[in-house]
Order: sequence, then C-alpha cells, then structure tokens
Amino acid sequence: NAELLFFTSKCQVYKCRVGDFDDGKASVMGDYIAARLGMEEGETPVRILCARADELASMPDLLFVTKLGQLKRSAATEYDVRRQKFAPLNLRDGDSLHAVVQLDPSLDMLLLSRMGMSIRFHTDALPTQGRIAGGVKGMALEVGDEVIFCAQPGSSDQLLLFSERGFAKRVLFMDFEPQARGGKGVKSFYFNKSGSNGTRLAGVALLGDPPPSVNVRQKLSQPTVMKADEIVMQGKQDKGMPYVMAILDDVVMGVEVCSLPDATSADSGETGA
Repeated sequence: NAELLFFTSKCQVYKCRVGDFDDGKASVMGDYIAARLGMEEGETPVRILCARADELASMPDLLFVTKLGQLKRSAATEYDVRRQKFAPLNLRDGDSLHAVVQLDPSLDMLLLSRMGMSIRFHTDALPTQGRIAGGVKGMALEVGDEVIFCAQPGSSDQLLLFSERGFAKRVLFMDFEPQARGGKGVKSFYFNKSGSNGTRLAGVALLGDPPPSVNVRQKLSQPTVMKADEIVMQGKQDKGMPYVMAILDDVVMGVEVCSLPDATSADSGETGA
C-alpha cells in the first residue's frame, strides 16, 4: 500500500497510509490532517511524498534545506522507517525545515535569503548522508536572516523578487554566477538606506518561459494578480520598481505563480484570496 510522508517545518516526518483518510472528511483537510497525525500547534507540512516502500529505492535523493542555511542530501530509502513519527535530520536549536527537494545533481541550487542575499552552487558534489546526520552548510547567513527560497532553475528561467514595500523586479537565473557552497553569497536586491523600496524580500517566485501570472499577497489589501512579464527585468544590483501600494502596515506578505487563465484581463487586475 502507498504511504504518505509529511515532512514538516518542525523537522518531523509523519507517516500514514493513503487509505487512512478515506472517510469523507476531506472538506476540512488542513486541520483534520494536523489533528489526525498529532502535529503541534504552528507545525506545517513543507513537502508531502506519496510512495510505496519499494518505490522509494527508485526515487531521486532528497535534499533538505533549513531556514538557517543547512543542507542535507539523503537517499529516499533512508525514510522507509516503520515508526509513524521520526526526525529526518539532526536540526540545530533555533532552526526549522524550509523545504525538501527531489535533487537533480545535474542542476545548480539557488538559495535566496530574507535580507536579499543569494548563492548559486553545484549540487553534484554534495555528500550523501544518513537520516540522522546534520548536513553541511549551504549558505552563511547574518544574524536574523533566513532562507526564504530554494530551487534548481533551468538555464532559461527567471526569478521574480518582491520587497515588503511593493517593489519588484525580474532577474535572469543566468545572472546568478556559481559560487562555492557555504559562503555568504551576493546581494540580489539593493535596498535604499531610507527603506523607501523596502528592507527585506517578502517573496520570490520561479518563472518559466513565457512568464506566467503571479498572485501578490498583502497583509490587509486583497491579493493582486498581475502578468509577470510586465514587471521590469533588472540585474541583481538594481532596486526594483513599485508595483503594488504597500503603505504603513499593509506590507507584501508573499508572491506565488498562479494558473488562472486570463487572470489579468480585468481592468482592476485584482482577485480575491
């Protein structure tokens, strides 16, 4: 039977059989799953895998990325564990799990931080470690900074960067030059000393070709849907341009690619949550 593996922000894996949720309660899936699995308050899934035990052996290696910039590469079979709850890696105090990536060693990894730092590095030489290992350093962060984005983009992909003050830009992935893993990286967004264009990144989205529409979430206002190709293309050293009104506490909270057809055909360019 296939099993679901829930990898959570508090660095736990919860396992259950797919059939365990076949009881007509899917309409309240979020709270229901958390309660059914025994998740703690504030604990959220960052990746869900569905596989039989024999399928794990043919899966790509898993790469764990933490908020404080640690990485750990493990074979998927390391997580064929009989316990219903277990830790997928040895996490440092104060850290949390940001993402679980099915690794393609032929592609580089790109990490971006809340303060606008970025690092791109090769992944083919990442060591493969066991389940209880703590991993290796992926990015050296300043105190108070954290990883907010990780991906293995293709050569023609673009990144959309949004500050909390509504300033944004597109950057070609090829503008991020490969570096040695574990360094501080380079700035991907230059903020004015006055903070007029923001002080931190609120969201990053990976854009393919052609760029899709994106959904920009704010703290108070309704989300804004816009075409990504209407956002200016700039370099890492640039400061972005204003695209949404983010006044006082109504800051940008995040940006995601959306799949709504013709979402920006209306004059307002806005949609509900």
